[in-house]
Amino acid sequence: MISQRFSIQLRNITIVVFLIVTIWFIAYVFRTVTGTTHDANEAAELAEQAEASTESQTMFALTSFDPSLESLISRVDSLEASNLNDLYQSDLLSEATADRLAHAIETIESTQSQVGFVMVDITTGTAISYNSEAEFYGASTIKGPYIVAISKFLPDSITGSDKALMRQAITVSDNDSYFSLRSNYGDELFAFFADTANAPDINREEYFPHLTPKQLTKLWVENFDYFFVYPNEQADDTREHFTSPYNSFIYEALKDTHPTYTKPGWIDLDLIARNDAGIVETENGHYLLTIMSTAYDQVEELMDLTKALDEIHQELVTSATN
Repeated sequence: MISQRFSIQLRNITIVVFLIVTIWFIAYVFRTVTGTTHDANEAAELAEQAEASTESQTMFALTSFDPSLESLISRVDSLEASNLNDLYQSDLLSEATADRLAHAIETIESTQSQVGFVMVDITTGTAISYNSEAEFYGASTIKGPYIVAISKFLPDSITGSDKALMRQAITVSDNDSYFSLRSNYGDELFAFFADTANAPDINREEYFPHLTPKQLTKLWVENFDYFFVYPNEQADDTREHFTSPYNSFIYEALKDTHPTYTKPGWIDLDLIARNDAGIVETENGHYLLTIMSTAYDQVEELMDLTKALDEIHQELVTSATN
């Protein structure tokens, strides 16, 4: 009888032990699986954060860059139509400088005007953009690339009369001089120039086409390539026309600190535009700057934006090269 009760008790103890071991094993497996899942989720989250951080900085700097015509055009093509929030996510830009740029943009846009820009450093590929794919009326900015196309591709065809027309078309933005040159040299010349700059969507037949900041910047990549990399016998004279053109707010904003080579465009009729684009020369090399807007009456504000972008260029290039 005692032996039977002992057997029953032993069996019960065995069952209890089995249940305890089973429960412990299930708990162990659960902790292991959930822990692994937590670690995986945490790793995935960290990876996403790292990727987001990288994406927020790609518009600012490249670790290595080949400053060739093709690389610069590709760099401009790679820029996305960014917004001001991106500025505060970059470790390369101080909060004070980002605030200055944001204030300059907001001041212009507070009057219901639109503005977009692209800035690209030639040496490092460091870049920043805003509304870079918005379309603006290009106005007389197109005269710059057209005159460069004549000088670059048809230097032996330029007559003394043509030289005078080219100078007038750039320095005082004379429309009649531009019309005469356009009539003489045709649309195909500009089409070839735009193709070389990988800007196929620009209307080649319009004397004053609509442009995006990215498209106009790519045309100025071509200008830079001609002025400073592969010049010909006409390059020095042609480049000189761009040093202080009438109504260039980039020139006016930076003339005391940097040489510039720019061509503005403006109109206040059925279409409204106040644009400027060109090359800025600094102690650290050159950078391309394009600013397009409908802010016709806001020249001072556009000059403030130019100065803010120049300050940002200094910060970004310094960060990229350190």
